[in-house]
Amino acid sequence: AREALPVTQSLVRSRKALEAAKEGYLLEKEQQLLLRQEVTRLGAQFEHEKRNVQRLKRQLEDQTVEFDSLTVLRDRLASNVDIYNQSFEHFARLLEQSRIAREQAAGDIQIVSSAVIARPVPRGTVKKASVAAIIGLMASTMLAFLLEYMARAREMKQEPPSTH
Repeated sequence: AREALPVTQSLVRSRKALEAAKEGYLLEKEQQLLLRQEVTRLGAQFEHEKRNVQRLKRQLEDQTVEFDSLTVLRDRLASNVDIYNQSFEHFARLLEQSRIAREQAAGDIQIVSSAVIARPVPRGTVKKASVAAIIGLMASTMLAFLLEYMARAREMKQEPPSTH
């Protein structure tokens, strides 16, 4: 009986360790099952997002093609506007020349001098003029003070110092 007691205790401890290992194994199996389900769910979500990215990529390509075609159309329209403006100016000049020729033929008008085409004012001219005006005003004010100072200095030089 004395010898059986340590063996029995050892068996009890082994049985408890075995049950604990079994519970740990079952928990690990349960976690493994949950992880597999999570991986499956994430895989499905990944595939869904992959399809969304591919769809968005196709939409982006379509938008890029549309943008390029609109850019070409805009450039073509800008070119057409330039051509139309040049044509209009040409025909306006021809109309004015024919009107002048008709009036001259009738003897109603005489050309004294040719018209001069006005040049466009370069950008920033108003700004430059206003800066120049301010600088000129400041310079003239400083000159006035300098002349006043010099006049007073001459007066002081010409007057003898008064003794009190």
